[in-house]
Amino acid sequence: MSALPSASSHPTLTQNLADAVLNEISWSVGRAPKAVPPIAEYYQWIPGSPFRAQARERYRWAQALAAAGQDTVAIRWYGSFEAAAPDDMLFLAPSHLERARLYARLGQKSQADGQYREFLSLWSNCDPALKPTVAQAERERAAL
Repeated sequence: MSALPSASSHPTLTQNLADAVLNEISWSVGRAPKAVPPIAEYYQWIPGSPFRAQARERYRWAQALAAAGQDTVAIRWYGSFEAAAPDDMLFLAPSHLERARLYARLGQKSQADGQYREFLSLWSNCDPALKPTVAQAERERAAL
């Protein structure tokens, strides 16, 4: 990333993208990524750039927080996908599912149920490959 021509004119963005790639590799091999929060002021960039909105990084950050037992903070980060940014749409349904699981873990059954409902509504006509996730979410909701 640092060898790209634009790296010198956008060092922060270049570093954030490089960190995202390294963190993604860490997740894919089962290691926790370096715990670096996304840029806090991403909201101002959401309409302008899928890279600067940091959807994947925000999702991974929420996962890292949840894994560290910081459930309420993770729920807030998962809630950041309620915006209308195009990249956020990829993470909207999964963020509802993760929030449902965290609320259930916290014993907040009504909030968990609401999040499961949102997830199931969004994925009611999902691709066949995703149906096992939907079935699992239905079982988890029924167990509340």
